Amino acid sequence: MKSDLEIYEHANLIISAISKEISQKYQELNGGDLKVSWHESIAFNAYAHIKNEKNQTPDHAVGLHYELARKLYHDCVEFYEFINIDSVANNLQNLPEFILHFPTGIDKDAAIDYMFVASFSWVFFHECGHLSQGHKFVRSEYLNNEKYTHDQIHESTSSESRKLSEEESLISHVTEFAADYHATLMGISGLIHNCLHSDIQISHTDKVDLVLKINTLYLLGINLVFYNFHEKFFTECNFEFTTSHPHPLLRVGRLITLNIEYFDLINNSNFFNHKFDKLHLTTVGADCSILAYNYWCWSRNLILDIDNSHLGINDYSNPNLLQYYNRIITAWDKVLPTIDLLFDHEEVYLMVFSKQFRTLTRNDQITNNPRE
Repeated sequence: MKSDLEIYEHANLIISAISKEISQKYQELNGGDLKVSWHESIAFNAYAHIKNEKNQTPDHAVGLHYELARKLYHDCVEFYEFINIDSVANNLQNLPEFILHFPTGIDKDAAIDYMFVASFSWVFFHECGHLSQGHKFVRSEYLNNEKYTHDQIHESTSSESRKLSEEESLISHVTEFAADYHATLMGISGLIHNCLHSDIQISHTDKVDLVLKINTLYLLGINLVFYNFHEKFFTECNFEFTTSHPHPLLRVGRLITLNIEYFDLINNSNFFNHKFDKLHLTTVGADCSILAYNYWCWSRNLILDIDNSHLGINDYSNPNLLQYYNRIITAWDKVLPTIDLLFDHEEVYLMVFSKQFRTLTRNDQITNNPRE
C-alpha cells in the first residue's frame, strides 16, 4: 500500500499528464488557459474556478485537495479488502453474476491503481466539464442571484445539508449531471484509447477482455466518488430539488446508462471491430453499484443492503423518478443555448438525452438540440 506522500506524487503525475493534453486543446479551441492548483487543507474537495468574464478568453483553473487523493486511494484499498472478506461474501451470495464479472487476472495492486486512477481523473474531468461549459455563467444567468456570481463551483457542497430553493437546486442538478456526462465520456474514451494503443502485445480478443475488465474497475471507482461526496445524507432520496447535487444513487444510475450508451456507439461505428454485449454491460453496471453501495454501508457500520433495495431508486416504472428527469431535461433544454454561445468547446462531451429516454420520461417534445 502506498504512503500518503506516494499517493500525492502519484495523483500529481496523473493530473499533470491529463492537464497538459487538455491545456493544449484549450489553446487550439479558443486560446484559453487551464491551470491546476493543489491545496494542503484537510478537505475532501475539488473545485472549478472561472476567472474570466462571460465574453472573455477562458481563464480557468481546477483546484484539487491532497486529501481528496488520499481518501479515494484508501477507499479503493478498503474496497478490495471488503470483497475478499468471507463474512461479506456470504452476505452477498445472491450475486453470483458478480463473481463471474469481477476482473480476474489483475493483481491486487493493479486493480487498486486502476480504480484510483479512474476515480481521481474522473473528478478532474468533472471539474473540466463545469469549466468548458461555463456553468458559472449558466447558474448566475438563470438564477439571477448574486450569490451565484462567484467564480468557483465546489464539490464539497454536496455534503452540506443546507437546503436550496427549488429553482436553485434544479439548475445546480442539471449542471452537475452535465459535468458528470462530460467526465464519464472523457474517461471511457480514454480507457478505450489506452487499451487500443497499449504497447502490450496481445490479441484483439484479449484487448476486448482487457477493456471489459478495466471498465468494471472504472465503474467501481466512480461509484466510490459519488458516495464520498455525499457522505452525510446519501441514504435518503425523495426526488425533491433541495440540494446542490443530485442524489448519489441517481448519479450512479446515469453512470450505468451512459456507459451502456457509449459502448452502443462503439458497436454501431465498428470502431473496435467487436460487438459488446448490452446485457453483460447492464449486469456489470448493476453489480458495481451493488458492491460499491454495500462497501459504503459496511465501512460506515451500516446494515448491508443484501436485498438490493437501493436499486429501486433507478426503477423507471417509478413516476417520481420519471417526473424528476422530466424536469431535468426541460431545464437542460432551457440552458443549452447559453452554453452554446459561451465559447468553443468539444461538442461530443455535451450532455444529450436519447429520444427513447425523453419518451420514457414523458419529455419527448421537439428539441432544438441537433445532437439528439
